[in-house]
Amino acid sequence: MIHLLIVVAVILFVLWLLFHATAAVLNLVWIVIVILAVIDNGLVLMQVVSFWQEVLRGALLLVAVVFDELGRRSKDVRMRV
Repeated sequence: MIHLLIVVAVILFVLWLLFHATAAVLNLVWIVIVILAVIDNGLVLMQVVSFWQEVLRGALLLVAVVFDELGRRSKDVRMRV
């Protein structure tokens, strides 16, 4: 189950890349994968219960989506003015 969330996140990110792919964004995929792996490793080393590991990973992905959406909205507002 731990890797399922990572796989889903990577699949969604790759689908997003199909519509907005640039070289810089493709490099970002590797950075995201490494960050998620480091967080997983840190949580295991801190002996965090697997339930809370899932909660923290999900919260991290949710925060990333919220920040992305807020960035897009602010860009849209600036373009309209």
